[in-house]
Order: sequence, then C-alpha cells, then structure tokens
Amino acid sequence: MKKIISLIILLMIFTKSISQTLNNGNITCLEGIWSNNSNYSTNVLSYRIISGNKMLSFGYEHGDSSLNFPLLIHIVGFQGKTEDEIDSLDKTQLVNFGLHYTEITEDDYSKKGNWTKNYFIPLKFGCDNNEMTLLSGKIAEFSRLSRLPIESISLLNARGKKDKRNYLSEFLKISLKGIKPSKSLINSIPNKPTKMYLIKGDEVEILEEKGEWLKIRYYGKKTIEGWIKKSDVE
Repeated sequence: MKKIISLIILLMIFTKSISQTLNNGNITCLEGIWSNNSNYSTNVLSYRIISGNKMLSFGYEHGDSSLNFPLLIHIVGFQGKTEDEIDSLDKTQLVNFGLHYTEITEDDYSKKGNWTKNYFIPLKFGCDNNEMTLLSGKIAEFSRLSRLPIESISLLNARGKKDKRNYLSEFLKISLKGIKPSKSLINSIPNKPTKMYLIKGDEVEILEEKGEWLKIRYYGKKTIEGWIKKSDVE
C-alpha cells in the first residue's frame, strides 16, 4: 500500500513539474511531421503533419490497405490567456505565440461567432527540434520525423483521391506530375527497361533528374520507384 501511495505522489509531482515547464509556445516549432509515441498498440501508427496554422492528423494499423481511422484537419495556434480566462475563443485570439496551444477542427473554425470549450482544446505545450509534448489531463509525446514513411504517403495519397483533396501538396509540399503517353516504361536504371509501366493519367513524384531521364516514385497499390523519360511527364 505504501508503495502505491509513493508512486501516486511521484506521478503527481512529475505531472506538475511538466505542467510548469510547458509554458509559452511558438507555431514555428510545431511545423513539421510528428510521430505519436503515446499509442496504446504498437501496431497502430499515428501522425500529425503541421503546415502553417493547419494540422492534418491520421492513423492506421501497419499493413492496412487504406486509412480506415479518422482523418482530421485542425486549425492550430496559441492563446495568451490564463486558465481562468479560457472560456471562449474567436478567430482573432488564435495567434502564433502564446501560453496555451489550441486546436479547432477546420469545420468548427469556419463557423461564425465564438467557440466554447466544447469546440476547442487548450493544451500545455513543450517543443524542441526533436520532441513535442502536450498535456491536457494526460501526457502525449511526439517525435519529429524528417519525412513521412512511404507507406503512409501512399495511403494518404489514396485517401486524398477519395476525399478529392490533395493532402500531399497541401501538407507535405509533394508535387505529383501526370504521365502523358498511353504507356511509359519504367526502367531500373536509364535505358534498362523493366516489365513495369505507367499509363496516361498516372501521377508520380520526381525524385531525381539525370539528362533526359527522371527518377520517379509512383504511389499506387504498390509503391514503385524507377526511371522514365522526361518527355513522358506533363
């Protein structure tokens, strides 16, 4: 019993200590790709992508063929209010620097008027070059990634086509180019064709340029990399 009480006291001190260190935050530190380290299942992958004042969050089980988990878009920023003052919010009070990191769903943000706490979440916040911590009742920890895994990009691309929204361009600054001819052979290296090919309308990411050749990545049911002729791309 004494051990349990001691553990509870230590947890309270730890939580209070973190709360005191998570003070002012800046939107610049938030921007980038974050992997959620707080998932209950090791098989569940969860990410946040923050670009400017917009955040895309999604998750899936490793090996899924589609993004079955909810995909959410939030407007994010900070409030300079104290705990007692945070009871409602309007757009002009969400800024790039402040005491409380705040998330509002894109749909709620588009509505007129103020929002009560039912619509937005004020959180304690801590961030550096590699780690981000959010505190609102429980601690959520994130690690910064230099790039989203290819599997995730492929799933996000497919989900974007379904939603008719280009998530890759909007949040990852990945530009996809269309294939012009009815058939474009994929080469393992320039001038060494494989049996694989792309068809008109397929979209690819340009990875490298070498003379008349482009190294590309195709995000389909299977992600494919190879070389195609530069003239085959729009």
